Amino acid sequence: MQLTDIAAQAGLTSPSIYGGVDRKRFIIETNGAGVALIDYDRDGWLDALVLSGTRLADGERRDASFGAGAAPTNRLYRNRRDGTFVDVTDRVGLRRTGWASGVCAGDYDNDGWPDLLLTYYGRNVLYRNERGARFQDVTAGAGLGATGVRWGSGCTFIDYDRDGRLDLFVSNYLRFDLDAADEPGKGPNCLWKGVPVNCGPKGLPTDTNLLFKNRGNGAFEDVSVASGVARVTGRYPMTAVAADLDGDGWLDIYVASDSTAAILYRNNRDGTFSDVALESGAAYNEQGSPQAGMGLAVGDVDADGRLDLLKTHFADDIPALTIYLPAKPQATGAGIVICPGGGYGALAMDHEGHEVARWLTSRGVAAFILKYRLGPRYHHPAMLQDVLRAIRVVRSRAAEFNVKADRVGIMGFSAGGHLASSAATLFDHPDGKVADGLESVSSRPDFAVLAYPVILMGQEHAHKGSQRNLLGDNPSTELMARLSTDLQVTARTPPTFIFQTDADAGVPAENAVKFYLALRKAGVPAELHVYQKGVHGVGMAPGDRELSTWTDRLLGWLRVNGFIQDQ
Repeated sequence: MQLTDIAAQAGLTSPSIYGGVDRKRFIIETNGAGVALIDYDRDGWLDALVLSGTRLADGERRDASFGAGAAPTNRLYRNRRDGTFVDVTDRVGLRRTGWASGVCAGDYDNDGWPDLLLTYYGRNVLYRNERGARFQDVTAGAGLGATGVRWGSGCTFIDYDRDGRLDLFVSNYLRFDLDAADEPGKGPNCLWKGVPVNCGPKGLPTDTNLLFKNRGNGAFEDVSVASGVARVTGRYPMTAVAADLDGDGWLDIYVASDSTAAILYRNNRDGTFSDVALESGAAYNEQGSPQAGMGLAVGDVDADGRLDLLKTHFADDIPALTIYLPAKPQATGAGIVICPGGGYGALAMDHEGHEVARWLTSRGVAAFILKYRLGPRYHHPAMLQDVLRAIRVVRSRAAEFNVKADRVGIMGFSAGGHLASSAATLFDHPDGKVADGLESVSSRPDFAVLAYPVILMGQEHAHKGSQRNLLGDNPSTELMARLSTDLQVTARTPPTFIFQTDADAGVPAENAVKFYLALRKAGVPAELHVYQKGVHGVGMAPGDRELSTWTDRLLGWLRVNGFIQDQ
């Protein structure tokens, strides 16, 4: 299956504006807005509502001013039934400039026409659909007018009491005072990987969610406290979805939350809700950590009659494997988990990930690129848990990947080499244990490939940046010794191939040499190649006739040790 962007040909051409182009000073500029596909005019064809934000005046803390007709706005595109859309925003009365967030559609007045609730930083808006001709702002008359500034993020219509009328749930992201907000980099939660960024959400005050009961007369009543919805505090809620998640015939509410535990409001069938996310396994990830939850989708993905949830997250928030498989006739049965480098603060996914994976598959080796968690947000043992779980996942699904379970290796570059060497030496250490349902599967790699690896911690020739991101600012002597992987080599460490350059000033060759000597002392089969020239981070060294031969030597070593055979 291949998807092609046809927005321009379809007439979806107006930009969705959200904050500054080159710089975003405050968190209200960063989140973006949602879209909805609805048949607003009931002609049997889905139309598209695209929300928009606005911009701040340059260097100021107020919304920018625009000329007549130039202000950003939400856009409603009517489906012309020929693969194209026409902008009907002004015709139907939906032009509005502001910091829009989310949208939900539902027939709250039971007239057969879908109405809209748009959430905003500032004031949410309820639009009544006047039989497809126009939308009327009925927010105040419906009892939804807010006093003061709140930041509505997600929303969902829900008949929570089964009285035949759609009620309304609104999630509030956080409390934000634009006038008092810190500038980028000026607070403890205003840095990302050492780079000054807008502050938050951590460090900003949280808000509570809202539940409105539909009274049936065009108005809603705030029952947030009485229903128990407002009792859930300390979250940064975003997208919300209503669904019967426990199969009892009553609608529940799941809310993705940024940097905090997700919320699962179980419907108690008496007009109240209880948060059961923790005991349901839907609050945290498998490591027991909160995630930067953003978007949601719900569906029965395995056709077992029970609804499943997909929750999206911020970048670097959850480990992932990108899979490259060779054609079956060329498959050697070997598989390698690849750990790109980047000082435990970034990932060189291209030249130490995808390029390597493509080369391996061309040689019949299955490749699995690991996106592991990074500092300074995460520290050890998160990274070790990620790599050991990756090995268990590949081994547990070896038949599916056409890989032999006793030919699963680990490969790493630079700091990724440290992670690979950690997997090769600490595979049974308690730090790497997680309850993931795969505990019975071995996490010991069958072989290891280390390219200009970081090995040492707390010693001369240690890479200070990797150490800081992995272990924090003040690690104990015992922790640094444990993560100096040359000190952890045993006879159970798998056979290892090491590539290094003598000219490497980023991670000196002493790291690779000490690991090799430890392997030799423990009687572990090993091969070390130290090239005279070559800077740090060369990857496969394309374009360097001599240095690029290290990959040929790796293939030879894999053959000698029986991990691959010529096809």
